[in-house]
Amino acid sequence: MPASTEAASAAARPWDTSYEWKAVTLLGFGFGLVGLDRWIISPVGLASSAIGIVVGSGEIFGGGVAPSIAGFMAQNYGIHTVLLVALVGVMVGFVVCFFLKETAPRKSALKELGSNA
Repeated sequence: MPASTEAASAAARPWDTSYEWKAVTLLGFGFGLVGLDRWIISPVGLASSAIGIVVGSGEIFGGGVAPSIAGFMAQNYGIHTVLLVALVGVMVGFVVCFFLKETAPRKSALKELGSNA
């Protein structure tokens, strides 16, 4: 098929935006929930610091450290190992979640009330 025919047929097809809407919605909810989560569980005066720490650490690791590690893995072990970096990060985060201590005053008070009863 000649290139001009391919271009004409591609121009005639309507653009499917369902993927873009799904991606934007998912990312919007994901990034929005990070801020909402930090705002709910942090003290009033420290809400901006809590959000800044979460977003800043995500920028440092997600924008600087992870691409460097993924590039090293791809260069030395093949492109198929790049997603292993993300998988290991998710697994480490999952394990770390089990060792976090609850510090929200309301939840801590409810836990103390339940243990005293």
